Amino acid sequence: MGRITLEVLEKLFLSGYPLNKWCWPDIFEFLLDGGAQKQHFVLTRTINHRLTRKYPLKLSYQLAFLKKIINKLEENQVEVIDQFYEAYTKLLCQAETERDYRHFPLNCAFVSIKESSKLVSEGTTGLHVWQASMALAEWCLKNKDTYLKGRNILELGSGIGLTGLACILGTKDILKEVSQECMTQKKKTGLCCLNHEPSLFSPKCFTFSDCHPSVLKLLCQNVKHNLVGDDNGSNHRILELEDGKTKRIIFNTDHYGTEVRIIKLPWEDVNEGCEEAVTAIGDVDFILAADVVYDELLFTSLVGSLRRLLSKTNTKGEFPSAIIACTMRNKETIEAFLDQLCSSGLKIRIEHAVKPQHFVYETDPPVFIYNVTCLET
Repeated sequence: MGRITLEVLEKLFLSGYPLNKWCWPDIFEFLLDGGAQKQHFVLTRTINHRLTRKYPLKLSYQLAFLKKIINKLEENQVEVIDQFYEAYTKLLCQAETERDYRHFPLNCAFVSIKESSKLVSEGTTGLHVWQASMALAEWCLKNKDTYLKGRNILELGSGIGLTGLACILGTKDILKEVSQECMTQKKKTGLCCLNHEPSLFSPKCFTFSDCHPSVLKLLCQNVKHNLVGDDNGSNHRILELEDGKTKRIIFNTDHYGTEVRIIKLPWEDVNEGCEEAVTAIGDVDFILAADVVYDELLFTSLVGSLRRLLSKTNTKGEFPSAIIACTMRNKETIEAFLDQLCSSGLKIRIEHAVKPQHFVYETDPPVFIYNVTCLET
């Protein structure tokens, strides 16, 4: 392939990214250039990938991918391997579902996210992965040494969990290396080198938060199958969601030394200083939020929450900071939000854009990332 390698094709396909005109010439060139083996390579890295089989992508997306390849091969009188036809026939027999998966590769892990196929579903936009959450996750991974390691992190409006899961799993490659070194040392000396805090390599605590019952339910599912599926790394406790009513803390797990929680957190509760909400949040070093700035009716509670959280020192006597990723769909809406932040006594700094490495997303409209702090810092 030219610009599109098999690794890049796998990354694009598993993330459900639309394969545009610039992708297909390289794919076709690779397939038309020779034999059944290359067709097997493509099929193995896409439709027959282990993640696609276990957590299927949107059915129409998979069908369109296969149909385009089969048609192109047939048009050029290239013999199509039976596995392509078998996969296509098998998919045709399946019914389209309302929720499908997308998979995002990190260094040594994938984040697999189940989402709604609709942008608005069950009265909320929170059941879908949005551009800003990927941009924020990319920024966090780029700055993980400064903002993630050993920190107590609270994410506001977590949605279905992409940003937080990327933050938690983004240090898994380091932890695996350390674990292997530890096992080697233990065999030689009987001592383990992991007596220090595991949070030196990852967040000490990551708290997801949202308030919509359907979002919380799907968020629990995504966190569970990404983190709890690893029996060596996690012990978990899940408090069931019943009729949309939950206790404040609805999920708790430990993942390689990082405490992971999901809490029900309406911003009004934080803004009004609800004692139960404050207790559930606990100590905070760092706040994240992506795509929470879209409705001016929510600004009062959101800005009030940020002001309360950012003006409260943590156990180290430090003021937290917040990183907020905003998609510039409407310039006036963003400016109104920033003005309200300033009027509330908060300081804003625009962060430098991060070149995408792990995630593929559109840059039009652009995503702006703001660093928000208390003026006292």
